[in-house]
Amino acid sequence: MGCFWHKMCNILEPKLRIGGHKSDVGSYEEKAGTFRSLTDSVGKMSRRILCGCAMVFLFTGAVHGGEFPLWEAGAGVAGLTLPDYRGSDQRHLYAFPIPYLVYRGDILKVDRSVVRGLLLRSDRIEFDVSLNASPPVNSGRNRTREGMPNLDPTGEIGPLLIIKLGKSDILGSRVSVQLPLRVVAATDLTYLKQVGYVFNPRITFDWPLDPLEYSVRAGLAAGPLYYDKGVNDYYYSVTPAFATASRPAYTAPGGYGGFQVLTTVSKRFEKTWFGAFLSFDDLHRAVFENSPLVKTRYSVMAGFAMSWVIDISNVKVTAEE
Repeated sequence: MGCFWHKMCNILEPKLRIGGHKSDVGSYEEKAGTFRSLTDSVGKMSRRILCGCAMVFLFTGAVHGGEFPLWEAGAGVAGLTLPDYRGSDQRHLYAFPIPYLVYRGDILKVDRSVVRGLLLRSDRIEFDVSLNASPPVNSGRNRTREGMPNLDPTGEIGPLLIIKLGKSDILGSRVSVQLPLRVVAATDLTYLKQVGYVFNPRITFDWPLDPLEYSVRAGLAAGPLYYDKGVNDYYYSVTPAFATASRPAYTAPGGYGGFQVLTTVSKRFEKTWFGAFLSFDDLHRAVFENSPLVKTRYSVMAGFAMSWVIDISNVKVTAEE
């Protein structure tokens, strides 16, 4: 569920037409207009920050043991192309700066894909924390949602159970089953509202491709998505107040939300990291497939990120990269 890039960094969030008109009523209206303009600016900035955070979560890499600095810090840029939301036939481009922070503690681990608290870990099982996010949708720039309320960005957090299945004969990949269950909340950083829950079981394959010790890694993840009624209602329902001749009223139920396949590749140089992803969504037989807001059953998402390491710790630890 996403969107992307209309003219570089300024494009992260479509322009909203809120803000103060001058009025003959006097200073009260002027002050009210100033307040609306200020809250609009804060809201826009908040949504841009959330949009950037959402995209960072898409870049994941394979694990590889060795000696690494305790922490690394830097900065980079990312660019992506996404549909406005899963099932939309319109898409946008985004470009934005991203932080680069890696911390390899015993309990807390921060890497390019997620902040992890390793609550339970063994040779076969990990119990972790799962995070995800989705950027906002401006209905004024989407033909299908025109006249409907904008969609604020959503954040997701919840437990993640990882079952390690060992190595596969498929190019020596590491195989695992991941079972994340996340609560979904909508926010623009001025409010927070719980939307529902998402369950995204998936099988993952990770390849450390180091024939020449170039630190190249690749990954593949595939699995269904299940949303409760609240999440599907947020994205796919049409209330009678916003129904039109071409957009009839519709109530989205909870349940199966389609199938997703994600591929990633990354390469680490001495002071530079590069990553890219390609994701494919299939919404056939999703419970909201007949929503008038669903215009296509397939969608592709893609993006890249490049980061430069500015400083590293002098302390070395044994960890997985």
